[in-house]
Order: sequence, then structure tokens, then C-alpha cells
Amino acid sequence: ATIYAWFKADAGTATNSSGTVTNWNNEASSGSYTNRNLTHFGGAPKLVTISTPGGPMNLLRLSGGDNLYALPASFGSLAQSRTIVAYLRLNSTNSGFLFDGASSVGMTRAQMRDGNWQVGIQPPPLANGANPDPITLPAASGVWQLHFFTFELLGAKTRITHSLWGGSSFTYTEAQTNALAALIVGENVSQAFGLSADILELLVYDRVPTTTEQQDLANYLTNKWAGVLADTNLPPRPPPARVPVFVDGQSGYACYRIPAMVTTINGTILAVADGRVSNCDDIPNPLDLV
Repeated sequence: ATIYAWFKADAGTATNSSGTVTNWNNEASSGSYTNRNLTHFGGAPKLVTISTPGGPMNLLRLSGGDNLYALPASFGSLAQSRTIVAYLRLNSTNSGFLFDGASSVGMTRAQMRDGNWQVGIQPPPLANGANPDPITLPAASGVWQLHFFTFELLGAKTRITHSLWGGSSFTYTEAQTNALAALIVGENVSQAFGLSADILELLVYDRVPTTTEQQDLANYLTNKWAGVLADTNLPPRPPPARVPVFVDGQSGYACYRIPAMVTTINGTILAVADGRVSNCDDIPNPLDLV
């Protein structure tokens, strides 16, 4: 059966002198497969080698600010039904995109936001790339999961299904029918909102694979990566994306004003602000330096 593009962490990658993955080649062999390589990168996606009983195997690690992408001129656009399959492990609960179109004319995407997966299609303009999408399934970090993201055209609508192999599934109908215009992995169309995850393989179909095809693929991938799937050594958890220091209405103060931060010679960070007791007004309103 034909596959539009197939990216494997153990094949087709090129790295620079710093170990950053700069190129992820399409390993499928149908159609214009040589044009469907992810030849651009952002951040520093890395290959991580895992020791398994069958020998060392590589996985692709995205640390929340990394991406690999292709442009529409080379990868093409999929205006028909399409499916993206990914075997991955989330390494954080921080929000971020697994994939998106690489052009505002075709933003077909899956993201993890606020503890849930969100899957959908966004219309132009580019500013819509930061939008949330409908919630599909709960997200789980530290667990290897095989995801199927199906976008099935139904006339003037798209039926979207997100399913976990051997687990839950969610389907809804979307009014948008925009194409997948090229592909970016790890961030959204604007190269923002990065996902912290390890990826073993990612496939793109220009159709909806049959149930038998999905079963065969799941069996193949699970057997191939059995040694990695058994590995329980998680990468260090990245810091939270944002840490609130002073929040109005908390710790006995109605309002905080004039915040400041300084780093000492020992590397300690000090944060100070006016803690205003009853409102945000200046003196004579009671205030403390906190």
C-alpha cells in the first residue's frame, strides 16, 4: 500500500557538527518521494541512542523549541482525505504542536494544550495558527503511544478522528476543508508553541488507511521498537513554560505594582514588588515591599 511520506528516527536523518538534526528524509518510495524530505529545521532537534537487547536504536527528541519542516513547493499539499500517524512519548505536560501545515493556506494540525490533545483545521490568515482546536483525547506524558489522526473529506466538511492504538478514540465533524500544505513537525505554522516529545516514526497518508492496514502497521511498529518501548528512562523534565511570582489577589495583597528582578553573583534570582493591600493606588494606600 502506498504511503505519502514516512519518517523514521532510525533512518534518513542528517546531523551537523553540534549533533542537531538538520534533515529528515522521507523513507517512503511512492510518488515524488524524493521531494518530501524535511529539509529545514529550527532549534536543535536531536537523535538520542537507546540501548536495547537487539542493539542501539535512535529516537528523535524535540525539547519544546525544535522543529523540522518542508515547504509546499517540495512537499506538496494534500487537499484530499489524509491521515498522520505518530509513535511518540510526551516528555512534558507543557503545551505544544506535534505537527501543522507549513503554510497558512493549509493548517491541518495536532497539538497538546492544557493537558489535552487538540486536533483540527484552521483557515487563513497566519494569525489563526496560534488558535486552539477542538479537544479530542487526554494527553499522557511519559508513555509511548501510537496516534492516528484522520482527516476525512465529506463534501463541504471534514470528519476528524483521533485514536490511540489499543485505546480511546474521538470523532467530530469540522466545517473547514483546508488542505495540509506541506508539513512542520514539533511546532506550529509560525514555528512557535513547541512540543517536548520523543518520536520513533511519523507517517503521512494521502487517504484513510483501512483497519487491516492500521493493524498491520501497529504490529510492525510495536515489534520493531519493542526494545525502546520497554525503556523506562525518561529524559529530565523541562521547566514549566511560565512561573507566576506575583499574582493579584493572592498572599494578602489586592494588587502588585513596580515589579523588579535581579540576579546575584551567586546566580540567585531575587524578585521584588510593591504589595498593595486594599487596591492598586499609590501612597497613602497601605503597601509593603515583598
